[in-house]
Amino acid sequence: MIRVFVILILTVAVGAFYYFVSLLAIPQVVPQVIPQKTKTSSSEKAPKFVSLTGKPLDLKKISFQSAETCKACHTDIYDEWKQSWMAKSSQNKMFQLSFQQWKAFAQRSSKFDENSCLSCHAPIGYITEDYQLQNSISREGVSCDVCHRVADVQEHDFFYSLVLDPGDTKYGPYSDAIENPFHKAKQGRAVSKSELCATCHLDSLPTSTDLRVPLEWTFQEWKESSYASEKRCQDCHMPTLKGKSADFPNAPVRKRFSHKFEGGHSDSSLLDKAAEVRVVSWSGTELLVEVHNKNVGHHFPTKGAHPTELILWVKARDDINDIVFQDRRSYKLHYLNAQGKIAGATEVVKSLRDETLKPKEKRQETFSTLSVPEKIVKWEVQLWYFLVPPQLEKFLGEENYQKHYRPVLIDKVDEVVGD
Repeated sequence: MIRVFVILILTVAVGAFYYFVSLLAIPQVVPQVIPQKTKTSSSEKAPKFVSLTGKPLDLKKISFQSAETCKACHTDIYDEWKQSWMAKSSQNKMFQLSFQQWKAFAQRSSKFDENSCLSCHAPIGYITEDYQLQNSISREGVSCDVCHRVADVQEHDFFYSLVLDPGDTKYGPYSDAIENPFHKAKQGRAVSKSELCATCHLDSLPTSTDLRVPLEWTFQEWKESSYASEKRCQDCHMPTLKGKSADFPNAPVRKRFSHKFEGGHSDSSLLDKAAEVRVVSWSGTELLVEVHNKNVGHHFPTKGAHPTELILWVKARDDINDIVFQDRRSYKLHYLNAQGKIAGATEVVKSLRDETLKPKEKRQETFSTLSVPEKIVKWEVQLWYFLVPPQLEKFLGEENYQKHYRPVLIDKVDEVVGD
């Protein structure tokens, strides 16, 4: 999804999309940051999907099953997945438009696979070369057979490949999987590991140096944090619950994993406890506020080529409740041009400015009110999360925007100033 947001700003030049043009860029990358060495990337990498032998998949030896088939025995899990963004990954309006923009860019540049977005948003369509998504199974997004056919993952430098079993074995988290007449079941080495998520949540653009420009950096942020030794991606995004993983009479009631895959969309419950703010002190002329990335296992917002932004707003009111002072701080990743300014759509990205909050980070912000003559009696401090700019409401449709993309108030504090 990260790449497609970048490409969106190239060609849409009216209305709400001016916001993108002013803030983001298609990185004609000459970066001078993120000094980690790497050998492969989303455009120069080894195959994303390989067979058990390590060779590219032989399409004649693999037959994917539709999620509708899995539904017959896994009703609860299917229902959870169906309402998730995994199921919507290829059919949501933002992706469909953005994918067309990416294809146009890739065709002009001759440097990128024009269908590469599908490798994450419609992997079965990508593997089977159904790039127009004409088959219904190709339109199922990240479906059951994509993850549960994974026997292992292969690690490269800042990139992971999926090792897919072309047979009828399905890989899950249990060592005592129930035998059934429909397919073989086996405990998988990858299905419960964060590295499985890295195959789509770790991506960057190639450069002429050993430096990277992140398109999707969530896995790397987690890996470099203390959470890497405390929690897996699945612990937050696939929390456990009690129930049956299959509808068989002899299937045990036990711990299973949610398949709602909640994440960064506005209707996600994870945002409710993501971060918090507090007033540290007020001197009469200076307000000190602390912002805490309390529960997000990666940067907040995560780094990449998307418009997601966290905004800290402070307002001061006088004794008649008029606003006499307001200011804000922004937290996101910016591409910068040679002059150190936010890069436009046609500029070369020379460096990055990372304002995102690291996992568990507590950052203090200072606001000076020396120029405010009125007496301040109350402070209002709010932390807002913007998945997309509000200007996109018309494009996305009001109902869709309000449900999935609206701004979310993460935390707020009202501080009354004492006499």
